[in-house]
This record gives sequence, C-alpha cells and structure tokens, in this order.
Amino acid sequence: MQWILGLYYFKEEVARQSLFLGSRYDVFASQFGVPYGFDVGGEVQSESIAAFGQGSYDLTDKISVTMGVRYTEDEKKGINTGFQFAGAPYADPLRDDWNETTYRLALDWQINEAAMLFASYATGYKSGGINQTASVSLGAANAIYDPEFVDAYEVGIKSTLLNGNMQLNTSLYRNEYDDLQFQVFGAAGPEAFNASGATVQGWELELRTVITDTLSIDGSLGLTNSEFDDQIIDGIQIGGNQVQRTPDLTYNIGLTKYWDLGDSGHLKLRLEYAYTDEIYYTALNRNAGFADTGGSDLANDYDNINARLFWIDPNENWTAEVFVTNLTDEVQEGNIFRGPGFTDIPRGGGTELVAYNPPRQWGLRLGYQF
Repeated sequence: MQWILGLYYFKEEVARQSLFLGSRYDVFASQFGVPYGFDVGGEVQSESIAAFGQGSYDLTDKISVTMGVRYTEDEKKGINTGFQFAGAPYADPLRDDWNETTYRLALDWQINEAAMLFASYATGYKSGGINQTASVSLGAANAIYDPEFVDAYEVGIKSTLLNGNMQLNTSLYRNEYDDLQFQVFGAAGPEAFNASGATVQGWELELRTVITDTLSIDGSLGLTNSEFDDQIIDGIQIGGNQVQRTPDLTYNIGLTKYWDLGDSGHLKLRLEYAYTDEIYYTALNRNAGFADTGGSDLANDYDNINARLFWIDPNENWTAEVFVTNLTDEVQEGNIFRGPGFTDIPRGGGTELVAYNPPRQWGLRLGYQF
C-alpha cells in the first residue's frame, strides 16, 4: 500500500480598479463633479486551506485500487467601490465562505504487459467568489456567485503495441456539473454566474507510433457532446444549448523526422496540423447576423498548420529553430466578447468584439542551455 498526505494553504489580496465608459462621458461627468462617468472596482482577499490524502492498494498482482479524499475551506472577502454617472459613490463590503469534501476512487487492471484498463469516479469543487462589477447599494443581485461542483466518470485503456513502437490510449468520460460557473453581463460589466447544471461527455483517442528509427507520427481525436440542463436565465431557455468554449470535434496530427549530422549535430523537422470545430463563446448560443438583434457569439471552425525545423549541436547546448505558424494564413477566431445589450436581449447582446489568433508568422530562434 502507498499513501500520500498533504496540506495546502493559499492567500491572495487583489486590488482592482476598473474604469468603463470613461472618456466618452467626460463632459457629462464634469457637470456632476465626478472624474469619470462610470467607475467600478474594489478589492478582494482570498484564503484557501486544504488537507488531502491518497492511498493505493494492490488487490491482486494485476488489479489495484486508489482512493483519495480532500477537504477544502475557502473564504473570500472584500469591498466593491465606485459610482455610476451622477449617483453617489458606494462602498459595499462583501464576504462569504465555503467548505467541501471531495473524493476520488480509481481501479487499474493490468491485463497484460501491453495493456491496462482503468476506471475512475471523482468529485470536484471550485470555490465561489465576488463579482467586483456588482453593487449591492444599487440593487445588484449577483454580487456573490456560488461554488461549482462536478461528478466525473472515466473508463479507458492504455496500451503499447507493435513491440513497443505504438502507444494507443483511449477513454470515455462524462462530467455532470451543478452550479456551473460561466460569464454573463450585468448592469455594470462582466460577472460570473451559476447555471443550474450541465453535462459534458465524450470520447478521446491518443496515438503515437514509430515508423522508423528517425520518423514518428502522433495524433489525437476528441468527440464531445455538451449541453446545459433545462433552465431559464432572464427569460431565456438555455436548456440543450452547447456549453460555451466546448467544440464538438477536435483533432490533430504531427510528424517528426530526425537527421543525424554526425559531428555537426542533428536536425529535427516537426509538422503539425490541427482542426478545431466551431465554438459558442456564451451559453446563449446566438447565431444571428452581425447587424441582427442579438448578434452572434459563434466562432467558425478552423484549420491550423505549423512547421518547425530545429538544429541541435552535438553537445545539446546550442539550438536554432526556423518556424512558420498558421502556414495557410487562415482567419481563426480565438474569442468573441459581447458587450452589454441595451436594446436587444439580456445578459449581453451589444457590441461584438472578436479576438483573432495570430496570422501567419515566421521567424528564427536561437537558444543556449547552460
């Protein structure tokens, strides 16, 4: 039997003063003797302490069981400060604390030297917190958001095939969330919010195979089904919607080739291709036209190709890399940020701001390892 025991402690103080809609309301603000038209922020102190333990026991020479437990206490306290246009400044003290015990149970079965079957069940917990853009004095109802919980199930197999030249791992998983945390827009800006529940489940495959002594191929595939439980947020039913930032399909493949240059070191060529399916960036799953009411928070799918050539000196001190990323210069939407919607739908339907992944880039890197 093997045991691992530990203690964890974390403390952090964050002072943040965020300004929104400042310069465009300077004239308006000057009429009321305030420096800005809109000011929200404050400070938050976070403290977390946990104790955990995990033990493994061999039931037979091929089957082992692992059990773990963790107890966590979290506290967050702070003060939200600011003012909105001509309103009087506010200072709202906020505090909450949570505690939770989480577990993990795993079973490993070494079928033979080349394959191991595994299964696990675990519970997870993420602490709640304080929304610094929310003012209780001005009627905000979401100043403190709740913790998030998950029940996670996984079963799979890890294998080594072709006399050790191929590694093949695959698994099925299911994560059932309660009080899932995600971002919405309140009256004064972005806030964390709790959905009542969601389920994310899927299949993953990982492969690496050695073709020759100098050539190898690796890749992975992920199929995901994610959806929110039936629930209504500000009059909008999001049940059945895809969980934000969770593409249905992802896959990638890579090729690595080596050349031995003798006393001149060696070269390594790395080629990579990856595909990412379309992604919704909010729970509302909007896909209207840009100018239509509600707009869109759907990012298109995209392909990405990278190429890298490395030279390493015989002593492995010096390295040089020539690279090209996003070789086809494809437009890749990396994030969609929705501003507050004053005239369309609740929880953010205003200005659509899109952040893009880098375009095609190329360059040279030199490195030295002491």
